[in-house]
Amino acid sequence: MNKLNSVEDFLIQNSFQQYCNGSDSRSVAYWEKFILQNPQYKSEIEEARKMYFILNGNKRPINIAVETMDSRMNEENIQSTRSYFWLKNIAAIALVTVFSVFIYNYFQTKESANTLANILHNNPKQIFATKYGEKRSVVLEDGTKVILNAGSVLTVGNNFNGKNREVVLDGEAYFEVTHNNFPFTVFTENFNVKVLGTTFNVKSYKNDNISCASLLEGQIALELVNRKNDIITIKPGEKLYLKKKEQLTTDAVLNNPAELEEITLSKNVVLDDKITIENAWTENRLEIHNEQFSDLAHTLERWYDVKIDFQDHAIASYKYSGTFVDESIEEVLQALQTAKSFNYKIDDKKIIITN
Repeated sequence: MNKLNSVEDFLIQNSFQQYCNGSDSRSVAYWEKFILQNPQYKSEIEEARKMYFILNGNKRPINIAVETMDSRMNEENIQSTRSYFWLKNIAAIALVTVFSVFIYNYFQTKESANTLANILHNNPKQIFATKYGEKRSVVLEDGTKVILNAGSVLTVGNNFNGKNREVVLDGEAYFEVTHNNFPFTVFTENFNVKVLGTTFNVKSYKNDNISCASLLEGQIALELVNRKNDIITIKPGEKLYLKKKEQLTTDAVLNNPAELEEITLSKNVVLDDKITIENAWTENRLEIHNEQFSDLAHTLERWYDVKIDFQDHAIASYKYSGTFVDESIEEVLQALQTAKSFNYKIDDKKIIITN
């Protein structure tokens, strides 16, 4: 056997994978004996097993709950314009706590907890950024393809290579991660995403109230930043919305960080082929789905490089749905205005919304 130096060294061995899933009695017997004879590897083996279950379809209680949720969604045949399930407060905590018993240590290492800060402040290898009104495609050193939406910054860790694949995202990006045996991690302000190789979209702008991760292929595991014990696995066709709660006092935040956000787990809204509402922007399609005007305004600001100011907060609460492809900002405003009445004034790049 090759020298074992890390969790990844165990994960890449086929016999260890068979030991984890119990598919081969000889592999199970070998690794049980190995553990008895090599107690110095106990910690690495435990973490490798936990990582295996995260990235290879753990059928533990949390995943059974998600599968039950999927079944309910399909049986009820709910329209795509509705949220299918609401995980919030105690319900969300109860589900993810069961699952976190098995994978808690993996995400709780100092290296994982401090990586975001390390990448941002310790001479990152590369920084890719887009201005408002701009999109950009990049290919990372491991072959991973990334499309950055407007107003986004992707920071690549200084040690990024075949074995260490860590990036920080502020904004929105579509990832096609090259598969290998070493995790690819996307750190954001609200949650961290860990995969081996898959296709997914992440939207997490610092100034937005809503963050989202949606999965097209493979499987991803999300760690909620404000709930360090909470890990949620997402399957293809699913998305997780995290909404920040507003008007919280400092004491409330300090005493109960679990109250910082609400979580929604639902199905991607498929438009055609592999295009969903969540990644339609990569095809230059602006898809609006039952979105509050105040949240939509942030998207329009980045999309068209403008600044929107609401003079009437009642208008900011209007909700809209629609599709725009090549329309100008004025054409978009006119369409929204037709659906629900309001007035606007454009002064260079500033738009003032009034009653």
